[in-house]
Amino acid sequence: MKKHQKINNMKKLFTYMMLAGCLMLVALSSQAQFKPSDFSHKILEGKINGRHKIKMLLNKRKRSKSIKNNLSGYYHYTRHRNYVILSKGTWKDNGSMLIEGGIRVKGKYIKTGAFSGRWNADQKKLIGTWTATGGTKSFPFELYETYKSGRKEAEMQWMDETTMFGEKAPRGAAVSFLYPVVKGGAVAQTINDYIQSNILRNPQERTAKFIKNYLEDKKARGFGDNYGYYEEHLTTINTNDKNILTLEYNLNGFSGGAHGYYNSSFTSFDLRTGQIIKMKDVFIPGFEGPIKQLIARQMRKDYGLKSDAPLTKLGLFKNECPLPKNFYFRPDGVAFFYNVYEIAPYVAGARTVVVPYKKLRRYIQRKSLAKKFFR
Repeated sequence: MKKHQKINNMKKLFTYMMLAGCLMLVALSSQAQFKPSDFSHKILEGKINGRHKIKMLLNKRKRSKSIKNNLSGYYHYTRHRNYVILSKGTWKDNGSMLIEGGIRVKGKYIKTGAFSGRWNADQKKLIGTWTATGGTKSFPFELYETYKSGRKEAEMQWMDETTMFGEKAPRGAAVSFLYPVVKGGAVAQTINDYIQSNILRNPQERTAKFIKNYLEDKKARGFGDNYGYYEEHLTTINTNDKNILTLEYNLNGFSGGAHGYYNSSFTSFDLRTGQIIKMKDVFIPGFEGPIKQLIARQMRKDYGLKSDAPLTKLGLFKNECPLPKNFYFRPDGVAFFYNVYEIAPYVAGARTVVVPYKKLRRYIQRKSLAKKFFR
C-alpha cells in the first residue's frame, strides 16, 4: 500500500514538473504577444487653464472584453496638495483618453470632474479638457511626461496563462501578472530584484500549480469551463517622487468557496540607496502610541463618528487601531492601510486611513526622507 502511494506521489510530482517546464518554455517564446504601449506607468506635470499647476500619476493596462476601464492613478495641485483619485479611465490605442476624478468624504466617493484628451507619443504630451461634474465649468489642460531627479522611469510587463500556454491554455482558469521593470542603475536593479524574489516568486511555477489545482478540482467536482477560477497579481507604482518609490501589489482571485480573496501590500524604497523605508525610519522613537491615536482619530473623522464613539461601530474587532503592516506616502499625508481581517471581518473590506502631514509633522524625524517629501 505504501509502495503504491509512493509511486502515485512520484507520478504527481513528475507531472507537475513537466507542466511547469512546458510553461517556462512557452512563456519565453510568447512574451511579445502584447505591445509595450498596452501597459505603462507615467508621471506628468503641467497646468489646467494655463495657471493651475498639477502633478499626475497614471497606470495603464491593456483593454479587453472584460476590462474596459484600463486607466487609473491620481493627481494633486502642487500648491495645496489636495489628493484626487483618478479611476474608471480608458486609454485607447489611438491615444484618446477619458478618466474620472473624485475624492472621499466621510467614507463616500464624490466625483469632482473628468479629464478628456489625447496622448501625443512623439512629444510625450497629454492635452485636452478638464470638465467639472455637472458641466458647470471646463478648462484646457496640457501635461508633459517628466522624470526629474528623484523619480524613476519604468516599463510595465505582463504575463498570463495565454502568454504561457498559447492556444493550449485551458478554459475556465485565468492567471495574470503585471509588474514594473524600473530603469536606471544599481538602485533600479535592487528594486527589480525585490519584485522578482518577493512579489513574482517564479510566476511560471505558480501559474502551473494554480491551473493544476483547477483541473483537479474540475475533475473532482464535475463543474464546467464557465465556473471561473482566476488569480491576478497586479504590481503598480503608487508613488514616484522626491526619492520615494512605492510599489503597490494587489492580489485578487477565486478558487471556489463562498467568495473570492484579495490582499494588498505597499513597499516604499529610498531611491538614493535602494533601501526599504520602514516606519522606524520615518518617525521618532516612541511613535507607536501617538500614531495609533492619530489613526483612530482620523478614522472617526472620516466616517463621521463623534470623537468618543467606539470604533466597533464601523465594524472593527476592537475599539482601537493597531499600527498596520502597510503604509505609504501621498501628497496629502501618510496612508495607513489595513487588509481584510486585519482589524475587521471580510464584509467590512480593506481600510485606508490618511493622516495629514500637518498632524504628523512633530513625530517625523528631522533628517528623514519623509520630511523632504512633504516640503
